[in-house]
Amino acid sequence: MNLSEPFIRRPVTTVLVALSAVLFGIYAYLTLPVSDMPDVDYPVFVVNAQFPGAEPSVMANNVATPLERQMMEIQGLAQLISNNTFGNTQIVLVFDLDRDSAGAAADIEGAISRAQPQLPPDLPTPPSYRKYNPNELPIFYAGLASTTLTESQLYDYAYTQVAQRLNILPGVSNVVVYGSPRAVRIQVDPEKLWALGIDITEIADVVQQGSMLTASGKLRGQREAFLLLPETQLETAEDYGNLVVATQNGEVVRIRDIADAVDGIQQQYFHMDFWADEGLPEGATSAGFAAVVLGVSKADGANSVEVVSEVLGLLPLLRQLLPGSIEIVPIYNKATSIVASVDDVQTTLLIAFLLVVLVIFLFLGRFRDTIIPSVALPLSFVVTLIAMSLLGFSLDNLSLLALTLAIGFLVDDAVVFLENAVRRMQQYGETAPVASVRGAKEISFTILSMTLSLAAVFIPLVFMPGLIGRIFREFSITIMIAILASGLISLTVTPMMCARMLAARNEENETRLEAFANRLEKRVLGFYGRTLNWFLDYKPVSVAIWIACMAGTIILFRALPSEFMPVGDSGFIQGVFISSSSTSPEEVQKLQAQVDGVLRENPAVSRVVTVTGIPQYLSESQGMVIAFLRDLDEKYEVDGVTRTRPPIDVVNAELLAKMGDLPGVQTLIRPQPVMNIGGSSGVSTNQGQYAYLLSGLDEEKLFAVSEQLVAAMKKEKGALFADVSSSLFMDLPELNVAIDRDYASTLGVSAGEFAQVMFNAYSQNYSYLIKDPNEQYQVIVEMADDFRSEPQNLANLYFQPPPSLIDSGSPQGSSNLPNLIPFEAMATSSLTAGPLSISHFGGIPSVTLYFDTAPGVPLGNATDWLEQKAAEIIPGDITHGLTGSAQEFAAVGEELVLLLFVAIFVMYVIMGILYESYIHPLTVLLSLPTATVGGLLTLWIFGSSVSFYVFVGMFMLIGIVKKNGIMMVDFAIQRQEAGTDARTAIHEASLNRFRPILMTTVAAIMGAMPIALGLGADASSRIPLGLTVVGGLVLSQLLTLYVTPVTFLLMEAVQVGVLDKSAFFSRRDVLAEAQAADEADQTSQS
Repeated sequence: MNLSEPFIRRPVTTVLVALSAVLFGIYAYLTLPVSDMPDVDYPVFVVNAQFPGAEPSVMANNVATPLERQMMEIQGLAQLISNNTFGNTQIVLVFDLDRDSAGAAADIEGAISRAQPQLPPDLPTPPSYRKYNPNELPIFYAGLASTTLTESQLYDYAYTQVAQRLNILPGVSNVVVYGSPRAVRIQVDPEKLWALGIDITEIADVVQQGSMLTASGKLRGQREAFLLLPETQLETAEDYGNLVVATQNGEVVRIRDIADAVDGIQQQYFHMDFWADEGLPEGATSAGFAAVVLGVSKADGANSVEVVSEVLGLLPLLRQLLPGSIEIVPIYNKATSIVASVDDVQTTLLIAFLLVVLVIFLFLGRFRDTIIPSVALPLSFVVTLIAMSLLGFSLDNLSLLALTLAIGFLVDDAVVFLENAVRRMQQYGETAPVASVRGAKEISFTILSMTLSLAAVFIPLVFMPGLIGRIFREFSITIMIAILASGLISLTVTPMMCARMLAARNEENETRLEAFANRLEKRVLGFYGRTLNWFLDYKPVSVAIWIACMAGTIILFRALPSEFMPVGDSGFIQGVFISSSSTSPEEVQKLQAQVDGVLRENPAVSRVVTVTGIPQYLSESQGMVIAFLRDLDEKYEVDGVTRTRPPIDVVNAELLAKMGDLPGVQTLIRPQPVMNIGGSSGVSTNQGQYAYLLSGLDEEKLFAVSEQLVAAMKKEKGALFADVSSSLFMDLPELNVAIDRDYASTLGVSAGEFAQVMFNAYSQNYSYLIKDPNEQYQVIVEMADDFRSEPQNLANLYFQPPPSLIDSGSPQGSSNLPNLIPFEAMATSSLTAGPLSISHFGGIPSVTLYFDTAPGVPLGNATDWLEQKAAEIIPGDITHGLTGSAQEFAAVGEELVLLLFVAIFVMYVIMGILYESYIHPLTVLLSLPTATVGGLLTLWIFGSSVSFYVFVGMFMLIGIVKKNGIMMVDFAIQRQEAGTDARTAIHEASLNRFRPILMTTVAAIMGAMPIALGLGADASSRIPLGLTVVGGLVLSQLLTLYVTPVTFLLMEAVQVGVLDKSAFFSRRDVLAEAQAADEADQTSQS
């Protein structure tokens, strides 16, 4: 079999094709989109509904339940989670992977339409929905700060001047302004209402009817037409203050007479603190400037680096267009980490390339010979880049990881071919062309076997089910393409270069290094040959070693801690702080200032954003915390000492320790992962990276059990968990209002009218939307702040009886019935406590427990303890289990173990087909435990855990080690076919293949060494992968040289003693026997 001969005979064609591949590969590299993660269609949607003023139970019963009933009927729905807080409902829908997103969106819209009749009629706006992708969060954040403008004015500039210009940039899909737009707030004085006999509902009606923007048509004459533009919409607070409410005793009563009409913001208690170590307005302090933040998201398939470059390029123009009092401060640039990853790959490639070249040079002793396999590495990469471009892949964290991992074995096939050609020239005195052609015939099948079987290792990862499998499919295909490209180059370009570049081998032109390498090789081979004979004579020793390796693999795999994916160092810390549910907005803002102060004091922090008063995301007693850290290599001074930033987990621990001393607040912050893979389940990570969900029909029992489990988890705080919290907060003060319905009826006030007055007074819902060309602004009628802060303020609530019951006398009324009826006349209130939020899972009440693991504690240890403790505490009628990232970790961990065995089986099938043998693929595969035990032992020595990266390293390891076995077995089979006995064949094969095995193994170790040493951006998370590969290769190199030959002889004995005695499994060539019989018949006839 000689696949390489056509390329050896046509060098011009081979060179030109290779050069074309280089050019197209460079073009592909320059045009490939750059992103942080592959573009994956996440089948996750989020439905939001707002009903200002509604308590969590009202949102759950009146809003969430009707929507859930309709959405549960949608085909392909895998999971439905709802969370109901004060005035807000959020429903997360997760669909099956094969569900079409466009169809799912249409079904969601239909479900909302069907639920509309069951929703509250006064819901301000219909529920909305959006597609959710955790990895399509903004790639660029910038803050706008000013010491002279208000928050609403700054929001208007950010929305109209900045966001709209950024939105039209190529590759930008959306720009979000994190702030609150302006609103006209009409703050009513109830005492003045009482004096004038007017209730608050009349004020809301006046606002609704007194401002309108509508079409009025045209006047069309015989010659001209006139468009009618009635100026009926009011836009300023002063305009609304001038609206007439009533006329009493000939006097006009305007809104300004009974209320303060002011220009404010839509979310009254919204408060953002933004700080940066540079770029803020001069003289700015924490409370001395207004700020808003913009987040820029990229479109699907867009190049993240180019998008951010376009945004940064526009900032100088924006600074010119904005008033001088506004500063634009870049906060976060995700492209920086992406560029660092690309640079990391380039650096790793260069280091590994130089190390591999050095290994080859030391083994062969000639620089000219070293050039040949050195060309295989870049050529394999350019071919891979071309395939990535054709398949629509991007340069992202996963594809770059695949390219980084491929470095160690992309030269293996070329080294095998080169070494075989050099060996033939040395042993048989052949010229380079003859050695290349004959060597190709001898080694091509071996290289093909190694390439296909190594690529086959990653086939199971391509078909890994679930969303994680879809995310990592690009990684798997990329590394398989790189392997196949390496095999292609070694069978085409490498043979041609060997035929043209190898110099004659004789003592006259032998270099000193070559002579030294040859002498050293002879000595080592002599020692190896003698010791191999001993192992072949005493086979039980090798069997014992193999059994020990297999047992060690099982023991270490069970003993080592496990985690899903290392967090890495994104330089981005996020979380929430939680105070008592009864804490007022003013107190929450004071706590926010304290948390903000801790963040600013840490010298490793360069940007801080804290936000409170965002009910669509968090409860009023909670706030969001975001901290952006300095670059790892950035130098700064602390107490006169120059230092660089510590790792992100160290900074996070420092911040948590300081925030733990703050009274009245619990802070839950954590480093954001470099690859946010676990956010695809729709489970919130605000309170913790991992979650455990309980659900049951009996709410009382559910709440009690969840509190018991939380208490048990908190006892392990520090040992297993860093933080523990729950979605269940039962300390929200509630005022239950009881109406005397009979008496209210005699007064002419219905329950609906009673509720409507309370809604208008305290819900802060809008009465009118001011339509502006760029935005819509709310007009909110509400009680003045001083009259809606305490329970006793309910005494200032008044109700308007029907006109037929009102005496026509004085405003206070001189008859039995006054003009207004006070609250206390027909209602009472009592103080209770209720839940801060109500959650449903699949329409059933649920509670979610959130946790982060303690520093150095693998996730597997924490989840094992949690599952065991939950089984002890939780009764059978309450379902429970891991959810979110923790659930995906457990599922993927089991899946990866299964896929490892599937990969081994696929390799067996491919090698069985290539060898036409049942038994000798086992000879190769039985060498794998010698590698896996080495990788796991190295992890144990360095205190690392088993993660997805480690599994990837295991896949690589079994692929590389298997190649060594193939080289031995393939050569031994050739010797057997030539008539050599099994022992002599395997002994010769081991000696002849010793140098290429050693060269490829050392080259693979050198390729993985930069990863094991933690070189490059965010390299710490990939160190376990490098340790697995390096440790496994070192141990397997020592053991497989002896174990594999013994295994070959044992398998041969099985073949001869068992299988050959069976007609079905016999190794005899049936076709050859038939042909021999035909020839015998022809001879006898002649």
